[in-house]
Amino acid sequence: MGDLREDRGEDPVEDCSSSSNSTMSTLSNEEKYQILLVMGTGGIAAVIICTVALAMALMFKLHHYFVHRLAIYQVLAALFFGFVCVLETIFINYDKNHKVYAPLCEVTGFLLEYAVWVKLLIMSCLTFHLLCFSVCYTNFNRLEYAYILISIVIPLLFSWIPFIHGVYGPAGAWCWIQNWKKDCADNKLSEGEIEEYALLYGPAFICLSLASLSVFVIVIVLTWRAYCHQSKTDSFSVPLLDLGEAQKRKKALREILPLVSYPILFIIFFTPSFVNRIKGAIMKDASMSSFMWSAATTPCLSLFAGLALIVHIGILKCQKQYFKNIRHSNNRPCKEIQSPYVDIKTDIFTSETVASTNARSQWIMPNESDIDD
Repeated sequence: MGDLREDRGEDPVEDCSSSSNSTMSTLSNEEKYQILLVMGTGGIAAVIICTVALAMALMFKLHHYFVHRLAIYQVLAALFFGFVCVLETIFINYDKNHKVYAPLCEVTGFLLEYAVWVKLLIMSCLTFHLLCFSVCYTNFNRLEYAYILISIVIPLLFSWIPFIHGVYGPAGAWCWIQNWKKDCADNKLSEGEIEEYALLYGPAFICLSLASLSVFVIVIVLTWRAYCHQSKTDSFSVPLLDLGEAQKRKKALREILPLVSYPILFIIFFTPSFVNRIKGAIMKDASMSSFMWSAATTPCLSLFAGLALIVHIGILKCQKQYFKNIRHSNNRPCKEIQSPYVDIKTDIFTSETVASTNARSQWIMPNESDIDD
């Protein structure tokens, strides 16, 4: 551990200069400056967008609905991650004063690891809930606090491990788990490489693979139920779904599909950083283009999470106005008001049955949200 600390105290450029492959083995200060500037700018944009998204969610009272709160938790985690990306920019002058920046860099590396895991686990909980709710008709609203605790506490159980080997520090252009000695790409640090894959990339790859499979199942099942299943009949040749029930399934599809965007976006924008680290391990060089691509896409984990919530709110708002216009054109005095996320199983299979008289009893429930349609 003492050797690693001493390695970080030396001039990284000077240490790599003796290598015959020095032009490829390290990033210049100018390249680091450009990479961190891109990362910090993206982080600032992400913080602004996430703040706007959260304000809109509160303004339209979406926090009254559990599934919308899961989306809000996604954006809160994204906001935290965006702040960490902005914090990375203070190490543009890292090489000018190692003694001052080295401890801060270690803490920032820890925060980056922790922030990624918080966002990953929140995304995993959201995907799990949508899979159970939309495919299995099981509503796990009661697990809300468990989702929060899992996302906040579990990363703390292992994010501190790199401190043991002293591998938190400059990792290419920004601060994270180091996999190079003396900032030289051709001088590998085995402890750092192992912990990068054991503490993030390996488990994250498993989580994202399961999330991808879950998203595929959710989309296929909801689409089939909304557009294919309604044409089937039972043994008495009685339609299983009337027109109203078919519309409810389509409504569920419209409401849940925007939430599926969160795991999809995470997969898209997490992959470049993963590929960059694999490329660096195989090629043993520090590619400016790879780090720049990672710096540009990493803050997008936060930026597009906020945009997804803004777009979702916009869709709900437009739907509200659309159905409001239809009601006014038909001169309908009142309507049955439902929560956007009803219990599909209960609503579809108990409100009307094959043996029923189709005479429903209903009551008017007050709006909880300003965009409740």
